[in-house]
This record gives sequence, C-alpha cells and structure tokens, in this order.
Amino acid sequence: MKWQRLYKMELLESIKNKGTIIIIILAIVTSLIIGNYKSTEGERSLTVALVNLDDGELAELLIEEIQSETNIRTIITNEENARDMLKSDDVETIAIINSGFTNEIEKGNYKGLISVINSTSSKYHATVIEPLINNIMVMWMEEKLLADVFNLYDEYDIQYNEKDYIEYKDKIAEIRKEGAIIKVNNVIVKDTAKSSLIKGWPYISSAWYAVMTLFYLIISGSWVVEVSNFNLGLRAKREGLTQGKLYFAMSAPKLTLVICGYLAVLTISGFGGLTIVEYLKAILGFIIYSVGVLGISMLISSFSKSLTSLMIFAPFATFLMGVLSGLIMDVPNWAYTFEQISLILPGRWYHEVLINSANWYISIICSLVWLFIGYKVSNIKGKKLTKENI
Repeated sequence: MKWQRLYKMELLESIKNKGTIIIIILAIVTSLIIGNYKSTEGERSLTVALVNLDDGELAELLIEEIQSETNIRTIITNEENARDMLKSDDVETIAIINSGFTNEIEKGNYKGLISVINSTSSKYHATVIEPLINNIMVMWMEEKLLADVFNLYDEYDIQYNEKDYIEYKDKIAEIRKEGAIIKVNNVIVKDTAKSSLIKGWPYISSAWYAVMTLFYLIISGSWVVEVSNFNLGLRAKREGLTQGKLYFAMSAPKLTLVICGYLAVLTISGFGGLTIVEYLKAILGFIIYSVGVLGISMLISSFSKSLTSLMIFAPFATFLMGVLSGLIMDVPNWAYTFEQISLILPGRWYHEVLINSANWYISIICSLVWLFIGYKVSNIKGKKLTKENI
C-alpha cells in the first residue's frame, strides 16, 4: 500500500535527521534525570548527618539504632563535611553526639548530650530528630533503671556481681531488640481515597517523557504548514491518499521513534525494579496514549495556519495537557472542573496506568476517538483547502 511506502521512506528520513534524533535523546535524558531526582527527593529530605565525638559504647549503640530506622538515611561523617552537606541541602539536619555522651548517660544525666544543627530550608528536621531523641531517652531510662536496681541492692546489702550486671544488660538489650512485650491487634483499614501521585523512578520518568514527546509530535506536523495547502492536497491526490492518511503516513514514523525512546527510558529507569508484567503494562499504556496523542497532533496541525502559530501553540497545549492529565503535577482535590476535563485526555488514562489503576477499555476508546477525530478533521480541512485553491 502507498501509505506503507511513505511510512518507510519517512522513517528512514527521520532516522537520518540529526535534529529528530537529538530531540528524542534530550527527551530521554531529561525525563530520566527528572524522574530520578523526584523519586529520591523524599529520601534526601529524611537524611541526617551523624557526627560522633564520643568513643563510648552507648554512642555506638545510638548510631546503630538510628541506622536501623527504615524511613531515615544516615551519613556518618565529620562536622566540617556535615555542615557542607547541610548548606547544599544534601542532608536535612546534623546531629552531633557530644564527647562524654556515654559517661553522662551512665551517670543519669540527660542534658547537653547532643547538638542539633538545622538550616532555614530544612522542612522535616523534626521528623528526623524525633527517633534520635526517643532512642536517647530509652538509653537514659535503661541506665537509670540499672543504677536504681543496684542502689537498691546496696541499700539492703544484697550481694551482686559482674555476672548480674551483664545479665540485666542482656535482658534490656533483648527487650530493645524484640520490641514491646505488650501485644496489640493490628487492624488495617483500606484507604478508599485513591492516591493520584505518580511514584518511582520508572513511572515518574515515563510521565515526563510522555509530556515532552507530546510537544515533539505536535511540532512534527510542521511539514503540513511549511508547504502550501494546495500542494499538500495535490500530493495526497497524486499518492492516491486522503490528507488524513498522508498525515498518518508522515507522522507514524516519528511516533515509532518516540516509542523506541520510551523503551530506553523504561529499561534504564526500571532495570531490576520492574517485573515483566509491570514492564509490559507500562509499554502497552504508553502505546495506547501515543495513538491518542497522534490524533491530537493531527488535529492541531490541521488548524494551524502558519509555522509560527504552530510553534507558539505547541508548548501551551503540551503544558496544559500535561498538567490536566496529572503527568507533571498532581491535580489538587479542589480542582473539580479540571478533573472532569481531564477525563477526555489520553494522558489522564495513561496516568491511571502509572499509578496502577488502569482502565484499559476507556483508555483505548479515548485514544481511538482522538485518532479518529484527528484523521477526519485532516481529511475535511484538506478537501476544503484544495477546493478553495482550484
């Protein structure tokens, strides 16, 4: 078929075109960088730099306890490096374990044990410091308890030895390790309010790549307005194609390159972190989304009267659809009208795929409808413009 011949020719031309390849590579690299940054932003926010100026056993125990916290990342360093990291926002706060920490706790003192340094930009320093304070309080109470027990022994002339002390210490360590003796019943309530936040490097990168390639696909229709409408109509007639089929044959190769670029994004960002099923779902979701975006780009190009108007409208349309779809930012709960408008956008349903809440039927229907609209409008506009120039 003639459109297939045009598709192959345009695909070869697109591959040879340095500008096209550069745009795709930039979209890949940029989306990976943004995805990696945003996916680790929360982890960086909950990072504490620990500076240990004490050589006692309890200081080491405190560090071990903080390192065991699953939601806090710790960096053991000296004070100078810690201050540099705080200035560059690499850590949320600095905790300095002062010299004499172990001795002071063993004496029953609790003041001046640590020094905390925060910057004005710190958002979660209280969240980071809370486990530190809790562990110090537990240590203090443990040592105080031991001291009180052996003071009581002395008061009543009860003999004890080093073995008794070690036994008590081991018992306290066992309780600390095993957790509270009191058992509670865990009741899990299912959250009915679905989160719409895209999480994880593969999915955040996928969302940003989808938005950036939307811009590329829109401007890829610039060839429509670069040539005269009359010549475009004649070319379509000469090839035995409608303008819609001609546009599809010329744009589909660019869509092919976009999908290949997406495979690179997903493979790099999801390496070792995605299962085969998750990988295939993401690819399928992007292909369905891309079909709808192709229809949108056909529609926009058909109504653009000049290359300038297309280049001006392309970034506006890209940003608007990216925001409404929830791909580059979460749509606030109060924006009910925007939420309803987003239901007609392919990006909205691709967003659902990325948050593991895909509705495949609606997603497919939405994209096919946009492709059909873009195709029909291209044909109608092509016939109209051809008649006007005859």
